Amino acid sequence: MKTLFPKILLLVLINILALGVCHAQDMINYAQVGIMKADYDHRAVLYMGNSQKAAIAILGNPTSRSTYFSEIRNVNLDVLTYNNNKLYFDATGLVLYDIVDATIAVGKNYANSFRVGTNRGGGSTFFGLPVNTTSGKSRNIIYSAIAAAGLKSGNTPLDYGVEVLFNTNGDAFNICVLETN
Repeated sequence: MKTLFPKILLLVLINILALGVCHAQDMINYAQVGIMKADYDHRAVLYMGNSQKAAIAILGNPTSRSTYFSEIRNVNLDVLTYNNNKLYFDATGLVLYDIVDATIAVGKNYANSFRVGTNRGGGSTFFGLPVNTTSGKSRNIIYSAIAAAGLKSGNTPLDYGVEVLFNTNGDAFNICVLETN
């Protein structure tokens, strides 16, 4: 798995660049893709850059912890796993995540959040993300549609992007924040 993740990230970068979804017009504020517990009783949101301590306060104790060596960053990242969902932290805080089950929601706040299983509907956007309905493959995962955009803080572009993969029924089945540089 340690050698597979960098290759997957590279494939994601190539896919994003090939689709052209990280142009300035396809950027959203990083606060739109915060993560939170998927039940209504927990309204606190974890954002990019927040600490592991904040993650545990918001999401509870992880089901496991591990370390992952990032070849892109040339550092070890701490990985907190919640069920099958993985959150990656460096010394500055949360830098990446990969959400694959419905126990964690993604959004600005609970009222404006989505999770694995949320249907994209028929529109050209999904929670502010432009949707490309051409099927393809990203990170070696086959999808029927993808919603993706670069992230920004205010007007400053960040070196991160978000992608949501949809199955043939239009349901989200994978949500991740990844590096785009």
